Amino acid sequence: MPQVSGIPSKKLDMNCKEPALPGIYYHYTSMQTLWAILESESLRATQARFSNDSEEIKKGIRIIKELCSQGADNSLKKYADWLDDGGGEEIDCYISCFCGGSDVLSQWRGYCRNDGVSIGFSFDETRPHYYFQNASSDEQIAQKIELFPVWYVGKKVDGNSKIISEGELKNILRKKILEIDESSDEQACKAFINATIPFIKHAGFCEEDEYRLLIQNTLCKHSGNAIYPLDDYIQYYESEEVKKPYITISFGKKKTLSSVRQIRLYGLQELAETELRRVMESPPIMEKLRGKDGVEYQLINMDDWKGKPQIVIGEGENQKEIFKALDRILIGDTRQATRLFPDVKIWCEGHLPIHSIKVSPCENQKAVIESLRHYCAHNKFWMKYVDISGSETPYRRPK
Repeated sequence: MPQVSGIPSKKLDMNCKEPALPGIYYHYTSMQTLWAILESESLRATQARFSNDSEEIKKGIRIIKELCSQGADNSLKKYADWLDDGGGEEIDCYISCFCGGSDVLSQWRGYCRNDGVSIGFSFDETRPHYYFQNASSDEQIAQKIELFPVWYVGKKVDGNSKIISEGELKNILRKKILEIDESSDEQACKAFINATIPFIKHAGFCEEDEYRLLIQNTLCKHSGNAIYPLDDYIQYYESEEVKKPYITISFGKKKTLSSVRQIRLYGLQELAETELRRVMESPPIMEKLRGKDGVEYQLINMDDWKGKPQIVIGEGENQKEIFKALDRILIGDTRQATRLFPDVKIWCEGHLPIHSIKVSPCENQKAVIESLRHYCAHNKFWMKYVDISGSETPYRRPK
């Protein structure tokens, strides 16, 4: 099954909007979908016009059409005419939605009516991601996935910095559209408009604190032919008798042919780092963990790290063996029953960047938590350090 991770061909041009700060962001979904995500180690991005928020596209089209109709020189009117002719309805963007909070009541009600979870995904510099460049090649290019907050548009409320007025948003977008229109072709401007529309939402939803990962199927030139680069990656699932298009996002390389080449250390104290290096670089462990291609991995310290201490193991065919060795080292001296590195967690590249799973306020919450903990510890080695917990929102039986 072909998979895409990241943003294909051209990086999404959203520099009129700051990307989300590095951190953990939460994807709310049902238990059934969670198990599918964990089994396939992939995440789904649904075509924007088929998402739960498809009505919001109409609001975005209206706002951009109005701002393009303004101005004495009519320089942007061609884009208003294009939207009038259905340009915005042709939007072919695929989105996956995240939330700033892990235990938000409105999200439980919207996505987890009977049972569900919020999955905490890491979006920071520790976890580079990959995508397939095209369907006819296995070649993959490393590409950071950037998450952007949505614009909540409406009447401003004192103290609420999440809401922006229509006038302010129009000024921001008009300036950017003019800049692209003057420096590039109309197609680039239309691509920017299509990428902007899914990020415009009504202010009434601002409690969600939503962020979106967007993959854009932009018409572009490739090998002399005009194609849609994602067409070969599009799949469909059936919901309410409608076939809904989606893209599968993968966070690892399709094939791992080499041994692990690198282990990165984040935020370890000097003594801990020295001890870890001493143990890992000892001849018995180095000999055991060296891959069949004979490459010895490097221990690299990331000095500027401000977050919690952690170790990230690069992709490779012997990743599981290295994980187990590091895990035993972190457990510490069994004779003294102490942990050498009590606050350090191990993460593995090439897998879903999940840091936590919180179970919704459902009737069988305790059983679900226990099931997930057992599954993470025994079925997916790379999930051993994932935090599993339950929502603190009181459970109410669905009507």
